[in-house]
Amino acid sequence: MKFAKILPAVTAALVLSACTSAVAQKEEVKAPVAQPTLSEKAVAFQCANKKAVVVKYKFADQKATEATVTINKKAVGETFVRDNKAEDPTFVSGKYVLNADTPLALDTATTTDLVNIFHSEKEGDVILAKNCTINKKATAKLNK
Repeated sequence: MKFAKILPAVTAALVLSACTSAVAQKEEVKAPVAQPTLSEKAVAFQCANKKAVVVKYKFADQKATEATVTINKKAVGETFVRDNKAEDPTFVSGKYVLNADTPLALDTATTTDLVNIFHSEKEGDVILAKNCTINKKATAKLNK
């Protein structure tokens, strides 16, 4: 008689422990989220308005995500963040905007020209640098 009273309780305990261990195993099987490969490239430009520009791009895998800009060795804005809504590679830092040519990726960063950098104001945009082409020697030196 005692065995008949204990058997259902032992069976219930075994079933519950099996269910919890199965749930725990399913949680452990979750695949880890792949982290993007982060890297940087610096590119030196000579612009049509006699400005020397250096842009340091940060990449997540192949996509440029951020940039820092200096014009004639003076920092412009803070960190420029990629505007994913824009069709062409566009980076924004407050009222400063950087437009790069396409295609801009990790593999093509040192061969992609810079279109312009400007500052938006109420009266209109002030162009800080425009029609910039890559200075290959200075770019190679920056990426050593």
